Amino acid sequence: MSYKTSEAIWTKLKKIHDQWPYESIRHVQQQFFDITMEEGKNIINFLAKIEEAKNELTNLGDNTFIDDIVKAKVLNQLLACYKPFQLSWGIFFVLNKPSTTPW
Repeated sequence: MSYKTSEAIWTKLKKIHDQWPYESIRHVQQQFFDITMEEGKNIINFLAKIEEAKNELTNLGDNTFIDDIVKAKVLNQLLACYKPFQLSWGIFFVLNKPSTTPW
């Protein structure tokens, strides 16, 4: 791979550079969705992993991981012993969500 001009080199480097954040975001998103709460593990560690992934995505410029996605992830991954909390928070979340309908 040899380039004849410095412009060709810079064009190639820019293409690589522009692609890198996208690949990083995709990788961290996959890590986020792979986080699970394991039996016998502390809920604080689970929540810290979620928060860490959310912060990393925000730092990479991915603003799609809004609070609703994080809340849904946490609620869906809680173990059976957290079922009462899961149900009550899920109902609260649905009832307090702003309506998007025009009527």
